[in-house]
Amino acid sequence: MSLVLARASSEQRRVEGFLQLTSIEASVQTEYGLLSKCVESDGNEWKAVIPGRPLLAKFASLTRLEAPRIKRLYLQEAMREEPSPFEEVIAIFNKFDEM
Repeated sequence: MSLVLARASSEQRRVEGFLQLTSIEASVQTEYGLLSKCVESDGNEWKAVIPGRPLLAKFASLTRLEAPRIKRLYLQEAMREEPSPFEEVIAIFNKFDEM
């Protein structure tokens, strides 16, 4: 029994350490800074940081459209852009065709 209580006490201290307002604020500021930097940069780092599927699911639930329909609408719109956001993928498939 004493081992269980000791473990519970240890876990309580650990959790309380994470729930300190200053710790939470610092964590949120760090993550927000990382996300802002990724989105504002010209690179593609944001793709590894921002979760696409959950974001799409949330957007779909807010618009009351199905996720596959939103994907199709996005792809149709993206194909109209110059330069195409899919140039890299198209080039890869073209190389496969040449083989």
